[in-house]
Amino acid sequence: MYKLTRLIFISFILCHFSQADEILTLEKCIEIGLSNNHSIKLIEKKLSEAKAKKQEAFGNYLPNLTYSYTYTRMSEAPSIKMASPSFTPVMVKDLLTNTNIMGALITGYQQYDIKMGQENNYTSKITLTQPLFTWGKIYQINKQAKLNYELVEYEYKKTKNEVIFNIKQAVYSVLLAQKFNEIANEAVKVMERHYEVIQSFYKEGKVSNVDVSRVEVQLVNAKTNKIKSDNSLKLSKKYLFNLINLTESNDYQIQGTLEYTPLNLNLDELFKIAIENRVEIKQIELQKTIANSLLSLTKSELRPDLSFIYNYQYQKPYYFEDEWKSNWNAILLLNFPLFTGLKNLSKSNQIKSQIEQIDITKDQLEKMIKLEVEKAYLNLIESKDRIEAQQTNVKLAKENLDSIQKRYEKGLVSDLDLRDTQLALTQAETEYFQALYDYNLALANLEKAIGK
Repeated sequence: MYKLTRLIFISFILCHFSQADEILTLEKCIEIGLSNNHSIKLIEKKLSEAKAKKQEAFGNYLPNLTYSYTYTRMSEAPSIKMASPSFTPVMVKDLLTNTNIMGALITGYQQYDIKMGQENNYTSKITLTQPLFTWGKIYQINKQAKLNYELVEYEYKKTKNEVIFNIKQAVYSVLLAQKFNEIANEAVKVMERHYEVIQSFYKEGKVSNVDVSRVEVQLVNAKTNKIKSDNSLKLSKKYLFNLINLTESNDYQIQGTLEYTPLNLNLDELFKIAIENRVEIKQIELQKTIANSLLSLTKSELRPDLSFIYNYQYQKPYYFEDEWKSNWNAILLLNFPLFTGLKNLSKSNQIKSQIEQIDITKDQLEKMIKLEVEKAYLNLIESKDRIEAQQTNVKLAKENLDSIQKRYEKGLVSDLDLRDTQLALTQAETEYFQALYDYNLALANLEKAIGK
């Protein structure tokens, strides 16, 4: 019995926590989306790539050390052929002293080879290369890599903001679809109740068969609208789960409210904040800085650079000795480009043209951002006015329906009056929740437009 009770308790705890995990709020969806979204993952890989390129560029400051080992086997060692004369002793008479003396007579030549190397040759070599002065080439390359990393960082922020906005829009769509689904369900319940009442009236002879048929048609229409509403809710949830890269499940519950909080906003201040915060502006400013750096690099390529090279070699044979010995040499290399076929001049002109294009693009971008901010601001104001108008409208429609419903059940008003009142409430609620959705979406659009 104790084991059974314990098992039931554990199952209850696990069920409780599993159900808690199945509730998705806007904040939870954003958290999951930023972890799972494919666009975020892709830009994170690009950020890692840019970081590696920055480290690669910094490596140009450091010395370059290489090691090589070679073995050469020759079919025969190189040699030099030498000739040596052959002498034969003879007696000759010295004319000065008139005496015989011993002499030598060349009777021929003998050839022999002198080896100038070995068949097996080994060389082990270490080379150190260190740039000493490059007239800013390495500095500009390193600077461009850093700026490119910052550019990708801004792209990451931009992608993140877009993903957050899309998730907000998807969650708001689900919340709106849920509200519409509630309205559709309520409409079916009301029409079912209406159908029951009209049938009782028909049995009492108070209404005709035509009135009953009319209500029956309205009930079928309400059920049809509910089917459409159910499908719309399923599609909106499917889009949300796809966006946050989460496996779709009916167990997940999207919770939240379409809130309305009046805001006091100044359009000129919003323009200023947008120009200061928008990632696109910062990106285009970085692009101009990169272009200026590239222009400096192009100019520095016409300047001399100085490098230090050190070689240490361990080899066998060493000249004519068949043994291991070492030697080294140090080199100062000055490289001065004299003529490059006017390529650098053409590059400079291209970059200057790109800088002018960037200035034009920035001016155009600022105008587009201001237009985007103003559009979101006006949509926010419009939806705010609609919300305030529909709040009163919904309240009045509910009061009217409650009054008409009671009078209808007493036979004091017609079926047409009841249907008109029900339709008015449905339309008022639909307009109210649509205005709430538009307000929240316009606010999200405005936050995105000002780079928040």
